[in-house]
Amino acid sequence: MSIVFTESFDHYGTEVARLSAGKWTDGAPTNGSISANGRCGTSCYRNNSSGNIGPMVGLVIGDQFSWGQVAVFRESTQSGSADLQWRSAIGTIQFFFRFPSDGSVQAWRGPNVTLGTLLGSSAPAVWSLNQYFVFEWEVTISATVGTFQAWIDGAQVIALAVGQDTQTNPAFATKGPYSNILFSMINAYCIDDVICGDGIDSGIAGKPNNGRIGPAHVTAALAELDSVVGGGFHKDFTVLSAADHGAMVDDNPPDDDTTYNSSLSPGNRDSYTFPDIKIGTGDVYAVNVLPMVKKSDTFNTRLIKPLVRSGGVSAVGTSQAVPDTQYEYRWEIFDGNPVGSVAWTVASVNAAEFGLEDFA
Repeated sequence: MSIVFTESFDHYGTEVARLSAGKWTDGAPTNGSISANGRCGTSCYRNNSSGNIGPMVGLVIGDQFSWGQVAVFRESTQSGSADLQWRSAIGTIQFFFRFPSDGSVQAWRGPNVTLGTLLGSSAPAVWSLNQYFVFEWEVTISATVGTFQAWIDGAQVIALAVGQDTQTNPAFATKGPYSNILFSMINAYCIDDVICGDGIDSGIAGKPNNGRIGPAHVTAALAELDSVVGGGFHKDFTVLSAADHGAMVDDNPPDDDTTYNSSLSPGNRDSYTFPDIKIGTGDVYAVNVLPMVKKSDTFNTRLIKPLVRSGGVSAVGTSQAVPDTQYEYRWEIFDGNPVGSVAWTVASVNAAEFGLEDFA
């Protein structure tokens, strides 16, 4: 399985509008806020009213498996809500999970509880209000071979159901670069540590997430100052001021044109060191390299590639177009270390540098 989306909500400061700058869609900034009430003492997304927030994961859903998990903090319950939805390209809800007031988890086909069909349910009281629980799912959307199952805090609460009709509308297709998965819980709730995956094996030997991974944490890290640790190996970009590459890109939230590094020449690279991750031992399932970029003009096409430097060797990811007029995230998830195509370890992540290449 390949991880295709991660989110910690820890690098936006309090600027909820930045969620829509290349990572989330479907009205995220209008209905919520970045809150300090995150799992493990970090930031989270808090919904303040009815509304949807959807990760831009680009899943091609339709006879395809999808997996994911999210840490949820429910402050209130409500009836009839389709809390975690799979939607068609035109927005029709195909399948959804809901968390009713009895503390159970339900799986439904259809647009809502009035017109839909209940496909499965857990026992009551598998989750509680006002405390975080990790909800994990596996779902395949299909009219004939649909599947679903669910876990709470690593314990299975809905057993695997196969041969299901989980598809309301046969025209269930990909939604361009956006996800068909939406968090749509009504009233006050918080979500944190979002991870989404697909059913495609990355082919990386020894990778710990070739199956479901169980409850996990997503942590964010900002570049370290060159003046403190010496900086990264690649320093081709031009700094706006002083001579510290790391100091130009270490802001939370990003400060846009106040501090930045820039490049006019394809082939230039910038890499940065980062603080050690907070666990001493354990599995590292993926690394998400997340530069925020924009162009200085509106007519030339420019491309960047996320970069990983490990063991004295640099590797780059997929080329991505740089936006014209505003800063946006252009990110890539590395399921394993691209230098050698091997599984990440705590030590290899801590020793690596991450950055970007001016590709074209």
